[in-house]
Amino acid sequence: MCPKCRSQNVSPNFEMLGAGIAFDRFVCNNCGYEGRFFPELIKKNLKKRMRR
Repeated sequence: MCPKCRSQNVSPNFEMLGAGIAFDRFVCNNCGYEGRFFPELIKKNLKKRMRR
């Protein structure tokens, strides 16, 4: 889950492969946020967290 927009549309940043670092960073395909730490949530608990 993206920590900025809370989208679940997140993928590894494949551009980092050229630097010899595989999947060191992730990118949100919704807002473009990039970073190393994206929280992982269990889908059944996602609705509870989104309400907060």
